[in-house]
Amino acid sequence: FHSAGVTFAGIPWILIGQNESIAWGMTTTKMDFTDVYIEEVVRDDDGNATGVMFEGNEVDFLRVPWSATLPDGSTYDFCDGDDCEGPPLLFVPHHGPVREISLEQPENPEDDVALTLRWTAQEIGTDVNFLTELNRAATVEEARTALELITTIGQNIVVVDTAGSIGWFPYNQLPKRTWATGLDGEAPSWLPLDGRSGDYEWDEYFELVELPQAMNPPQGYIATANNDMTGALLDGDPTTLPSGERHPPYQVSAASGYRFVRIVDEIERIDDQHTTATMDQLISDVYSLIGEDMVPKILDIAEDEQTLPGLNGLKVIEALKSWNYECPTGLVGPKWDSDLVDDSDELLASAGCAAFHVLLDELRFRIEQNEEAPSSYDSDARSPSGAVYFSIVDPSKLTPANKDIYWDDPATMEVEDKYQVMGESLAVVGDFLNDWLDTDETKWAWGRLHGLRLLSDVGGLLSDRSYDNPPNDEPLFANDGGLYTVDVAYPTPTTCVEDDSSCEPFVQTWGASTRFVCEALPEGPSCTVQLPGGQSGHVGSDNYDDLMAGYLENEPLPLVFDIEEAEANAVRTVTFE
Repeated sequence: FHSAGVTFAGIPWILIGQNESIAWGMTTTKMDFTDVYIEEVVRDDDGNATGVMFEGNEVDFLRVPWSATLPDGSTYDFCDGDDCEGPPLLFVPHHGPVREISLEQPENPEDDVALTLRWTAQEIGTDVNFLTELNRAATVEEARTALELITTIGQNIVVVDTAGSIGWFPYNQLPKRTWATGLDGEAPSWLPLDGRSGDYEWDEYFELVELPQAMNPPQGYIATANNDMTGALLDGDPTTLPSGERHPPYQVSAASGYRFVRIVDEIERIDDQHTTATMDQLISDVYSLIGEDMVPKILDIAEDEQTLPGLNGLKVIEALKSWNYECPTGLVGPKWDSDLVDDSDELLASAGCAAFHVLLDELRFRIEQNEEAPSSYDSDARSPSGAVYFSIVDPSKLTPANKDIYWDDPATMEVEDKYQVMGESLAVVGDFLNDWLDTDETKWAWGRLHGLRLLSDVGGLLSDRSYDNPPNDEPLFANDGGLYTVDVAYPTPTTCVEDDSSCEPFVQTWGASTRFVCEALPEGPSCTVQLPGGQSGHVGSDNYDDLMAGYLENEPLPLVFDIEEAEANAVRTVTFE
């Protein structure tokens, strides 16, 4: 077969790419593929754990010995016997690996439990076959047939063909938890389950036709962004659909819908036919929809006469009032020590983006601190929880009778209200931005806080950070975007002390590993690609980061599909026989 695109090293198929007739891409479904079981441990007369109880019967552990080879060539053996350095791997046959167990008998018999993990990947079947068939498929329908072979990878796969068809197929072997009983039931599927009774087993799986999917939908487009597929999570209960129907859960968490909504809005905003240029603009979009949603409500509190923000806090308010909700770097170069741009409008946008992200992090800390704050359905730890979001945007959605309860810090004797907390937060953030960036709030360049470092997987395994790009002793790459922008660039806040110039306050830890745009023309798909890093994985190569500048500037490169053209472009050619 003839295909091109991106893959993992050593895999002889294209994972995201094109062949002569179709093109396809992937995002993560966040479907619920696992359950944790609490097992009752069985012990022999000597107190050794030998198995678990299941449906009133004793079930022995499967005991799997293994050895680790140490750098000096010696081995460390995990097995049963006097010469073993550690115990073997333990498995409960009907559930999976034992994740945690006290091998010593506890004093309280009720504490004598083990935790096991059941995961669809333990039953992996024909996933290897699907890649071969997908790389050969000539139509969306053939691609769907190929994707029916998936049992475990859990991806939103979107496909287009040269005949004009499009499809979305989040296929996977997904347990149908008919016993899932909702938030107040005995067995919600997002909590550990009773492994003894046999009442909460995976007796059947969803038929593929029962999963959310689409082929040539009437609206003429398909959009996915790791989001809630069905609306089932909007009420906080994954086992109910928006219609009120009780339903086994597909997902128990998902990414926030801001990126999905922004994609749909931009697709529908243009009446005429979309082009590859409009799609390139869309995947490069750094408009903050959550900023547009939250900032007016933040300002309502911040500008109240009861709020005392201090002089530098007033600068934060001005930066937010001038923000157009775009998130550019505000810098002329690719590193975060680059000069500021001359464009005053871009600088104002960059300053507003910086003020929003830093203030949101401070508010999140103060509202959530020492609280058992109810989480939103977005499980991303970098995101504001439901308590934070609704305390600011719409307190009526919170359940306590006192809708302002989460502003108070229960660790103090006084009762803090939203005006006090907002004022203190503005003052802290204003001082930080004033000291770290500039005394002029119009020059708070987001790119000087929001840095990107590519971490080498192999280097990480070897505890060798010299393969990271840039290395630790060099300035980070400045990157645009932010929380929930379409061009996703989640920042993770880091606590910095005032005089630590080496600190990196808002390092980007999530982003697009591939940006991929294809137009399925009658003569064959034509695709472009953007990749962070370079064509070589060797830090000493001239090609180690030769694609990085284009990635930071959102500049697409043609995906070379013609074999002769690829050979002509090659720096070197290696032939395997």
